[in-house]
Amino acid sequence: MDLSDLEGLDKAIALMIVDPGTVTVHSVIREARALRTEARSENDGRKAALLDDLYKDALSLHDSVVTLESDPEIVKRNMLARMITAVFPVINGIEGFRNFPQKSLWELFMSGLAIAAEISTGTQYLEAANLGATAHFERDLVKLEGRIIELAVEEGFDASSVSGPIEGYFDSLRKADIQSSQKPLVPFLFWLLICIVSYKRVKAELSRRAATVP
Repeated sequence: MDLSDLEGLDKAIALMIVDPGTVTVHSVIREARALRTEARSENDGRKAALLDDLYKDALSLHDSVVTLESDPEIVKRNMLARMITAVFPVINGIEGFRNFPQKSLWELFMSGLAIAAEISTGTQYLEAANLGATAHFERDLVKLEGRIIELAVEEGFDASSVSGPIEGYFDSLRKADIQSSQKPLVPFLFWLLICIVSYKRVKAELSRRAATVP
C-alpha cells in the first residue's frame, strides 16, 4: 500500500469536510475499513493501527452526525447546513489537504478548542432543547477527553503534562451554560477534527515510507 492507494480515502475525506453528513462520513468509514483490511492482510501492524484509529474515529463522528440529523428541531431549522459555517475556520486553518504537513496536530487541536469554546457560548441558532442531548453530550465528552489525551501522548507529549489541562477543559464544558439543543455541535466539531488528524497521520506515515524508498 502506498499513497496512490489512498485516492478513494482522499476523495471521501474531502467530501466529508465540504458536506459533513451521514452519507459522506459513511464513505470514509468504508474506505478506512477496506484499507485496514488490506493492511492487516499485508501484516503491516503500524498502518493497520492507524487505519483502525481512523475507522473508529469516523464511527464516532457518524454517531454525532446522526444525532444532528435526527433531532427534530435541528432538521426543522436545517441546522446541519447552518452549522457547516462553524467548520469554515477549521478548513481555512488547515489550508487544504496539500498543506496538512505545515500544521502540527497540536495546532489543529488548539484551533478546535477555541472554535468549540465559541460554539459552546453561542445562542444564535436554536431555541428548543433536545431532551437526549445532555446524556449524549456527557458520553461524548468522556470519549473525546480520552481520545485527545491518547493522540497527544502518541505525538510525544507527556501524559502527566497534558492530561490536567485537557481534563480541565472538558470539565469546563460540562459546567458551561450550553443549551441542550446546542450540545451536539461540540462533539461533532471535535470528532470532525479528530478524523482529519487521524487521516493526516495515515498520510504522514505513508509519505515517510515513500521518502525512505531509494
